[in-house]
Amino acid sequence: MSFPAVVLVGAIALLAGIGVCWWVLGRWYAARLASASAKSDKDLQELRDQLDWYSNTMSFADIGIWEWTAATDAWRWSDQLFRVFGLVPGKNIPDTKWFFSQVHHDDAAEVLWRELACVAGNAPLRVEYRFFLPTGEMRWMRAGGDVLRDESGQIVRMMGVVIDITDEKRKLAQTLQTANYDELTGLPNRAFFKRQVENFVNASFGKRQAVALACIDLSGFKRIGDEHGHVTADRVLQQIAQQLRRAARAEDVVCRIGPDEFAILFNADGQDPETVEATVRDIATAGLAPVEINGVIFALGANVGISSYPTLATTPECLLTIAERARSQGQAQGSGLHIVTYAAVD
Repeated sequence: MSFPAVVLVGAIALLAGIGVCWWVLGRWYAARLASASAKSDKDLQELRDQLDWYSNTMSFADIGIWEWTAATDAWRWSDQLFRVFGLVPGKNIPDTKWFFSQVHHDDAAEVLWRELACVAGNAPLRVEYRFFLPTGEMRWMRAGGDVLRDESGQIVRMMGVVIDITDEKRKLAQTLQTANYDELTGLPNRAFFKRQVENFVNASFGKRQAVALACIDLSGFKRIGDEHGHVTADRVLQQIAQQLRRAARAEDVVCRIGPDEFAILFNADGQDPETVEATVRDIATAGLAPVEINGVIFALGANVGISSYPTLATTPECLLTIAERARSQGQAQGSGLHIVTYAAVD
């Protein structure tokens, strides 16, 4: 074979080898691209799934997300936040003025103060407030958030969440109602009353203001249950409770402290013992007016004991104990209204 032919064959072989190499490299690179693309699609899908998970979680929990950008003074709300505020996602534009127009006027100043404190770096945003939906319904909201700053300390954005806690507030109110109020009459119960006695006395301490307490024990009530049944007796008790509450002044505390026992706590500053007794007598007389149930008139009597602070009692416990001791002195006197003042207690 001549030299030119050898050169030509060699060149062809070289080119063929290079072509094979490029083909192999191309297939390898294509496989890498396909693998990378598949991985990228998988990662993207996982990211989408994760975002959907977070979005659904926030939606199920009634949690809305908000963001404020300092450079543009623009707000961005999540779709769930629009729904929490009773708005249509994408249809309404987030607006500070509108937001504060919907916040209960008694809570607006607190919300603004806590937001300003957060911006100033004093504390993260933590606030609860009442909010009126466009329908007029009032809901309780809990907001939390904080600011993000750049390296120079300038605020870049503020981010946070809003949670509808209306159901939580209702459950708490029901729990407090059960713990502090009598189910039958709706009046505060004995536990609540004892705390109120402490509050009255503590508020009066140092000012030497007088506090009066009257304990009322109904007489003849047991007979109503025995002769007419417990349902009728309960209705009598409910009406007596309403009459006592109406007879007392708005600032007086009227409670049911026993099965057929009531108590009245009031500020008696500037009143002498005779005036205090006259006040209690007026309330008791009006509160124990005859009650008519199903055409039957029930007239009850009562034994009433009165104590006062700081004339005799020096502690909340002593104030209640002396009033109950004074009340027990009249129990043997039968029906009618019998009042025993603290002056009669040894």
